[in-house]
Amino acid sequence: MRNLFLTTALVGVCAVASVAALAQQRAPAPTQPPAPAQDAGDVEAPTPVALTVGGLSLASNPGLEVEAIEIAVAPNKVTQTYRVKNNSAAEVKVPASVAMPDLQASAEGTEVYNIDVTKPENPVGLSIVAGGAPVATRVILRADALGMDRSAEIKAAGLPLTPFGAESDKALKAMKPDQLLKLSDLGLISPPEADQPDAQSVADWTLSVTHAWDQAFAPGKSADIALSFKPATAQYPLTKDNADALDAFKEDACLSAQAIKTLKTKMQGKNAAALTLTEINVAADKPMRWRPAPATSISVDKPTPDTIVSFCGADAKSLSQPKVVGKVEDSENGDLRIVMISPAR
Repeated sequence: MRNLFLTTALVGVCAVASVAALAQQRAPAPTQPPAPAQDAGDVEAPTPVALTVGGLSLASNPGLEVEAIEIAVAPNKVTQTYRVKNNSAAEVKVPASVAMPDLQASAEGTEVYNIDVTKPENPVGLSIVAGGAPVATRVILRADALGMDRSAEIKAAGLPLTPFGAESDKALKAMKPDQLLKLSDLGLISPPEADQPDAQSVADWTLSVTHAWDQAFAPGKSADIALSFKPATAQYPLTKDNADALDAFKEDACLSAQAIKTLKTKMQGKNAAALTLTEINVAADKPMRWRPAPATSISVDKPTPDTIVSFCGADAKSLSQPKVVGKVEDSENGDLRIVMISPAR
């Protein structure tokens, strides 16, 4: 099936997966809009996919209280700020972590990611500031195949740790048959089918990366922990031929029926206009699993004044403003899907 959300100008460095399927560490990313029907024989082209960077995770210490969670979203930067207070009379030090989205290759070659595949430890440029000071993290990396960490074997074979992209394709193509057989026996690659001897082997491991550190909280004081990164956005062209794809965002991004009607009129009217939809997924989880947390405050900067922004929990009064704000209650926390719809440039 050919997805009409194909010709996309992704911002920044794009990684084209030989094949890619995403295994999020939290809730799975929302599904993409259904692809319109196509004529038989058409070749499926890459589909953009938005990835979710994990939010802050802290050990559930009873002396700690989450006072506020704020997520500020712009097309090229997301900042998630957590204000945590130590209510005890002594310093509290707990482990903290942030998870990168898991990356896995599969066999279709149909997805494209807006990440830097040359930096498997930090493909989104994550930086962390706690109490006003930069945080140096420990990078915990696993390249899992059949439930075993094969990072050492992958490096020894001269393969990049990211299981897709131009470098991975090139390295696999250069492998000799005996090397490929050894990697296949380890569960690291899937060889081509017998009836497709000229097809290339596909990386078959999952790359999981976590940034971890020990966070200290002074007694009786509050501290802000801010995570900043470049979002792995996805962009889709919207035209009169695929206007019905907007319906897929009605539930996941709470795009109103009136907004959908207005947008379809713009795309299907006498002076039909093409639009561009940008999707950003953010993690709105509470940082301590067993501790309560307040509602998460969301703010989204419009890239242009005529951009329509929609996400579940948005304040209707702010939809016409340069900054759209809203809240996500604790009971609704998880992956939050944000869409920005603008006239095509």
